[in-house]
Amino acid sequence: MSDISSSEHTSYETTERSLPILPVRDTVLFPHAVLPLTVGRESSVQLINSLGEDKTIVVVAQREARVDSPQPTDLYSIGTLAVVHKVVKMPNQSLFVFAEGLERVRLADFAQLSPFMRARVTTIPETIPPKDSEVEALQRNVLTLFQQIVAGSPTLSDELSTVAMNIEEPGRLVDFIASSLPSLWRRATFVCASKKSISIWPKNSKCSNCGTRSSRKCRIACSRRSASTTYASR
Repeated sequence: MSDISSSEHTSYETTERSLPILPVRDTVLFPHAVLPLTVGRESSVQLINSLGEDKTIVVVAQREARVDSPQPTDLYSIGTLAVVHKVVKMPNQSLFVFAEGLERVRLADFAQLSPFMRARVTTIPETIPPKDSEVEALQRNVLTLFQQIVAGSPTLSDELSTVAMNIEEPGRLVDFIASSLPSLWRRATFVCASKKSISIWPKNSKCSNCGTRSSRKCRIACSRRSASTTYASR
């Protein structure tokens, strides 16, 4: 093995830079999360092996996991700026990469397609809502729901609930919850963390308050009226 105020505001300024792009299948790396990635495609292996002292990359999910040689149009336009902390070389020549998400970025122009993709990316400023009673109540609801999920799951560690309790920023809490839940839930459900709603529910579920099939507008309105939420993820 080898180691290779009352108004909303933003937490950092928008920046632009050119970075290597690592496509991933059925995976989303969220900011502030550390994710182990299996890298096996030749282009991706070359990308990781090319990293010098600057181990910054952009992790981007593919639109279709079955695409073996993704092009720019096969990728989502938003990814996560990440730093590679450790690389383990496997016997089959693939790599096991530990990457930490830093912030969301938007992909712009692709400057290189071979041997691996490289693109200009722009930081997406993080919107931080003001602390008011509505946001605090919604945040408590999400935390309580997440704790219930963890308590009822045989695969989720109880430590996740403790970590979530110590996260104060609403957006960061939602990112943590989404990154902690099994990938099946992430595909089946939706998370909203805007100022007016920090709630989680199944995409096509029936609203428990009004009885109709939930749309984003319906569920936000109902969660605000009843101070309750349903299920979670992206």
